[in-house]
Amino acid sequence: MTMPGTHDPTAAARRRLQGTAYLLVTAVGWAVNWPAMKLLLQAWPPMFSRGLAGVAAAIGLAVLAAMQGHRLMPPRKVMPRLALAAFTNVFAWMGFSTLALNWVNVAEGVLLVYTMPIWVTLLVWPLRGVRPTASGFAALLLGLAGVMVLLGAQGFSVTGGQALGIGFALAAAVLFALGTILNGAPLPLQPLVSTAWQVGLG
Repeated sequence: MTMPGTHDPTAAARRRLQGTAYLLVTAVGWAVNWPAMKLLLQAWPPMFSRGLAGVAAAIGLAVLAAMQGHRLMPPRKVMPRLALAAFTNVFAWMGFSTLALNWVNVAEGVLLVYTMPIWVTLLVWPLRGVRPTASGFAALLLGLAGVMVLLGAQGFSVTGGQALGIGFALAAAVLFALGTILNGAPLPLQPLVSTAWQVGLG
C-alpha cells in the first residue's frame, strides 16, 4: 500500500503507457488522414469535407462530455481565447492544409505543414523572448535544409497552382505554430469540452 504523498511507480508507469498510447493513436490517425483526405477531395469540395467531419466530431465530443457530466457552456470571458484557439488549432490547421492538397501532392503537403516546429522556434524568440541556443540554431538550419532537399528532389519549378498550395500549407504551419505559443496557458475548461468547442467553432 502506498502512503499518501508518496510516489506510486505503478501509477506513473500506467500514466506513461496511457500517454504513449494516445500519442501513437494520434500519429497513426494523422498519417492515415492525409492520403484519405486527398482521395476524399476527388469527390467533395475541401471545406465541405472538413466541415462535415468537424461538425460530426464536435457533436460527438459534446455528447461524450455531457455523458460524463461536464458543463458544456464556457464562461463568457473564456470565449475570446477559445475563438483564437479554434482559429489557429482547427480552422487554419485543418482548413488551410486541406486546401493545399488541391495543388500539391500528399508528400509535399505533409513536409510543408509539419515545418511548424521550425516556425515555433522562430516565433517564440520575438514573442516570448526565448532565444534558441547554438544547438537550436544548428537544428533549425538542418531542418530547413532537409525540407529544401526533400522538396527539391523533383526540381524546384513551381506552377501558379503549386505556389498557391505551398502558400496554404505554410500558412497552416505558421498559424498552428503561432497558436502553440499564444495558446500556451490551458483553458479553464474540461479537455473534452474545450476540444468540442474548438472543433465546432473551427
